[in-house]
Amino acid sequence: MGRVWKSLFSRLTARRVRTRRVPIAERFAHFRAIGAANDAFLDNLTSLMEGTARRSGGLAAVAAAYEALSAPVGALVRSLSAMAGGRYHSLLGRYEAIDRELSQEVLKARPIEFGPPVIWPDHPEAQRPQVVGPKAARLAEIAALGGFRVPSFFSVSVYGFRTFMEATGLQDLAEASLWSADLADGQALRRLSRTMSEAVLAASVPPGLAGELQAGFRRLHQELPSLVGVAVRSSAVVEDSESSFAGQFESLLNVGEEGLLDAYKRVIASKYRPEVLQYALARGFLDEDIAMPVLVMAMVEPAAAGVAYSSDPSHPGRAVVTAVRGLAQPVVEGRAVPDRYLVSTGEPPRVVAMTAGNRAGVLRCRVGGGLIETVGDPAQGDDATLDSEDACRVAP
Repeated sequence: MGRVWKSLFSRLTARRVRTRRVPIAERFAHFRAIGAANDAFLDNLTSLMEGTARRSGGLAAVAAAYEALSAPVGALVRSLSAMAGGRYHSLLGRYEAIDRELSQEVLKARPIEFGPPVIWPDHPEAQRPQVVGPKAARLAEIAALGGFRVPSFFSVSVYGFRTFMEATGLQDLAEASLWSADLADGQALRRLSRTMSEAVLAASVPPGLAGELQAGFRRLHQELPSLVGVAVRSSAVVEDSESSFAGQFESLLNVGEEGLLDAYKRVIASKYRPEVLQYALARGFLDEDIAMPVLVMAMVEPAAAGVAYSSDPSHPGRAVVTAVRGLAQPVVEGRAVPDRYLVSTGEPPRVVAMTAGNRAGVLRCRVGGGLIETVGDPAQGDDATLDSEDACRVAP
């Protein structure tokens, strides 16, 4: 029997991953979990067969039955992988791929949950990534901790996204387009991208959702009378996770109230970019997996901005701070080379090395909305963007 199992696993797993030795007590606990999952599956299957014999269920009943069977199978596979110390980890990936293929058809009948379309950081659901996306959820968590200067913001939740997609017919169009397109064909993928992007941008934001967005902007303005505009950014539920989608979704800066609805649609439309679709397909995501909450945050006019890393892999015990004058978008887009500071993380921290970047232009907010890029101030010459004290304060 042991040889049969080994043969089966060798066929199901394409590669081996790093494993660990599992203590006997932990292995036995996973073994018991496998038995419990198997019992649950058989119980649910029996109930399903008895229920089918008595009555015919609707599509919602089919979806519920599928979930009742799928959940214990998933638990069984995860426990089996854990019991083996991760030796058959790719078996879990294969299960998830099969589950996605089946659920795409079966679970589309599942009723949509409803909730507030706009969520502020003090709302009970503000820290739930599945509702506001990981990016907004982490910001809400930081804001709740206190002691940090987090610009005011709100999130257009996954409920708001679903309202937009359903009320405009875009969800039906997406499902029909995805089912009919040959996604392995590059031209077909680009046609699908163009169809969906144009449809999203041409759609009208439902009045209720539009009103919530505009009311949110006005509330930000009341909290910050000097508010010029907002940053409108993606906070997709799959973003910043194991599948990062880094830099693939739209971000718009210094958006005024009159441009807020169009900016919201542009962020939604960016989930249908060809490169996003290709990446999603490669990672096994369906369209319904990439729900798109959107983060709306008050803009700040920074003297300098950039990216900080808590650890430099080539220099243990050192943090890295990068910065340019003005907004950091040119760095994110790869159009500018920032100043780079290597900071020791001891007490007190200190800058141990600094490499100058390219200071040709500075991106700032334009009065009335949008951005303007200007030539750097000649009076500043070759001065560093940050002094040593600021670099040490920024270093994580």
